[in-house]
Amino acid sequence: MNPFTLKKLAAALAVFILLPAVSALAAPEERWLFIFDTSTLMKKRLPAVETEIKNIFNSSLEGRLHAGDSLGVWTFDQELHLGQFPLTTWGPENAVTTATNLIAFLRRQHYAGETAFSALPPVLNRVIQDSERLTLVIFCDGSGAVNWTPYNDGINDAMRATLDERKKSRQPVVLVLRTQSGKYIGCTVNYPPAPLNVPPFPPLPVEMKAVPTNAPVVIKPAVAPLPPLIIVGTSVSTNTNDIPKISSPPTNIVATSLPPTNIISHPATNAAVAAAVQPAVKTSTAVSAPPAITASAAAPATNAPAAPAADGDPGTRLLAYVGAGLLGAAVALVVLLVVRSRRRPRASLITSSMTDFRPPPKKK
Repeated sequence: MNPFTLKKLAAALAVFILLPAVSALAAPEERWLFIFDTSTLMKKRLPAVETEIKNIFNSSLEGRLHAGDSLGVWTFDQELHLGQFPLTTWGPENAVTTATNLIAFLRRQHYAGETAFSALPPVLNRVIQDSERLTLVIFCDGSGAVNWTPYNDGINDAMRATLDERKKSRQPVVLVLRTQSGKYIGCTVNYPPAPLNVPPFPPLPVEMKAVPTNAPVVIKPAVAPLPPLIIVGTSVSTNTNDIPKISSPPTNIVATSLPPTNIISHPATNAAVAAAVQPAVKTSTAVSAPPAITASAAAPATNAPAAPAADGDPGTRLLAYVGAGLLGAAVALVVLLVVRSRRRPRASLITSSMTDFRPPPKKK
């Protein structure tokens, strides 16, 4: 046998072994409690009760009884009787045996007196609190009053409305109540031979794992964040569709409320820079240009065609002005040197006296 076939067989064997365990973990154990009224009126309804028990167990209550569920049996008249029928673990393969044993047990009971539901709550409430999931199936004659559930009025009204009919047909009334985590979650009043209506269980709450106190908690939003609040003129809106489209930032808005902070004065370059900035200042009717060139007056006019030195931060403009001054000084120095080189060099006093020597006139 090749290794590939051995691996497939091992995987199949692992699934066969682990599947029942996984199924048991996925489906929580449910508890079922069958409670039988042993009043006088129930004696005549015993054949109908036996038929209903066979139907329940043979069909696993329409698939609601699961393998591994526990089955308990109580009886009551004026008092509650428990522990007389052994606790049973449900299995479909044992359906006939369980039904036969339960029917034999009910035939041995003594039926007398009237229905008294008041015997149930003291012990029943403790069982409900101790059960994660519990289903109560109560067989009764329809008389008496239920006073321990959230559905008391509905149950009592339904039983009183059918009391005579149930007595005539010798059929029981079957109450089905379900609890989860100590709370009632549903109830139905049933009239055999119609099938029982069982309320569904809601999903069990998911256990939340404790988060370490030293670990940061990251909460991701479930929906997209809201758009920021945008104020346009006098309108306030959070819908970006209500905002007018702006193709380019405005160029004629100049902030003049702030005083100039970087006043730069260079006599050699002020005139040139002022001439370059003057057209840009005229594009804004809301600003009057100050005598000196300031950062606040020159920077906003971004639509001027000729003002490259006015863009950028104050440090950049300062470097531009200093560079322009140095360039002007260099040009002036070059011009001066050229002019001086073209002049006739003057000789020193000693040299000129030797070249221009003239003898003194002769004495007469």
